[in-house]
Amino acid sequence: DGFVPVDVSENGLILGYREDGNGNREGILLLKVDLVTINTFIPQNNVDDPLSINKVFSGDNRSSGSPPRATWSENGSHRTQQKFHVIAYQAADANGLADNAFGANADGQGNSDRFVHIGTTNSYEASSSLDSSDNLTQQALADTIVGAPFMIATGTAPKTEVQITSTNWLSDRSIEINCEADSANPLVSGAPAINYTLKVTIDRNNNTYSLEGTHDGFPAYEVYINGNRVYEHDPLETGEGLGSLFPPEEHSVNESGSL
Repeated sequence: DGFVPVDVSENGLILGYREDGNGNREGILLLKVDLVTINTFIPQNNVDDPLSINKVFSGDNRSSGSPPRATWSENGSHRTQQKFHVIAYQAADANGLADNAFGANADGQGNSDRFVHIGTTNSYEASSSLDSSDNLTQQALADTIVGAPFMIATGTAPKTEVQITSTNWLSDRSIEINCEADSANPLVSGAPAINYTLKVTIDRNNNTYSLEGTHDGFPAYEVYINGNRVYEHDPLETGEGLGSLFPPEEHSVNESGSL
């Protein structure tokens, strides 16, 4: 007990010291900090607006191959992203998340122990914005004027729809982090949301992780721990589309491994 964290270093270690009870520092400790990244993304270049025959929504354009499959990238274009550093040592940090890991107010909510980013959604007029391969043209993508012949509308969903709902200590070196997303298309009133409910457990007693929970069938989902992809779901492979955004969260997650 009495560990005082100082800073998070670039190599994923947290520096600190322990007091001996008389105000003297007994030494510097190095604790491993585990970086968790959870992304959702639309692998297609664009998707049809189900409410209009002449509108499309921009996707994240992350697919390749024939037949096309999603391509994976921890820092690729996305609909939602959240990152957080886990300190699986209760004496070092009360909630197990490294403070100031991303700079003050990095997630727009005054909570610098995690980072949240939401991708912008654009709506385009299909007849003027798509090429012969049904991809958005460079001219359409370069359009920044709402109401012009290409882009019809633009919007970004609130960051508050992507959350860490709780952290729970299982032991002094083992913690579970409960994460949720409920992020809907900001351009469609009442649209079904991108949903996931995931529990990440980091156990530094035996240097393992586990990932449990559920998510929608669309869009694509990817989870990384320390840069290693530990889970993926590709709607191009399963044949799921916008209809899979409706409840319930139909896919179960149950993964585990060594850190």
